[in-house]
Amino acid sequence: MSELKRVTQEELKVILDSHKRWLETRCSLAPEGACADLSGTDLSHANLKGADLRFANIQGANLSMADLQSSKLNYANLAYANLERTDLIGADLCHANLIEAILARADLREADLKGAKLVGADLSNVHLVGASLRESNLFGAILTDALIISANLQGAEMSGAYLKNADCYGANLQEANLTGTILKGAVLTDVNFKRTNLSHAVMRGADLQGADIEGANLFGADLSGVDIPKSKKKQRDGKRRAKAL
Repeated sequence: MSELKRVTQEELKVILDSHKRWLETRCSLAPEGACADLSGTDLSHANLKGADLRFANIQGANLSMADLQSSKLNYANLAYANLERTDLIGADLCHANLIEAILARADLREADLKGAKLVGADLSNVHLVGASLRESNLFGAILTDALIISANLQGAEMSGAYLKNADCYGANLQEANLTGTILKGAVLTDVNFKRTNLSHAVMRGADLQGADIEGANLFGADLSGVDIPKSKKKQRDGKRRAKAL
């Protein structure tokens, strides 16, 4: 494997300025600047707070422990990049390519990852509290011990993902596909599983207290040691019947 090229803060400023001109003129007949190509570079510990890197090529780069808080990375190519322990609080990663990226222990609180490609990505111990991952692709992703509290994963593709011991308290997983997903020991309290596909999921020992499973597909799921909650509809019906007595 070739050695990554170290980019200084001064060089980075030049690249970002050129990228900014390209973004502003890319739809014109004579675009200026150039789309940032930071693929295969070493940007560990770099200060990129608030940077606009939409559409940039950052494939295979090392961004570990970099500051990317509130940055714009829409449609950026971050496949195979190392973002371990990176600060991505409030970052915009809509439709970004993060296939097989390393995001272990990254801070993605309140980040927007709608439509992002996270196939095979390592998100172990990641901080996704309040993040949006609507319609994202997390096929085969690793989310062991991840904090996914109050995150929005509606319509996400999560089949074959590994969420052992993940804390998903209050998360929205409505209409997501969790076929064959490992949820062993996960905290699923107050999770919205409406019309979610949980067929063949392994949920052994998971905490489903207060979860809404109305219309969920649990065919072939391993629910050993799990108390299946009544659907919200059944709970409401039960309350109405009790009042009528």
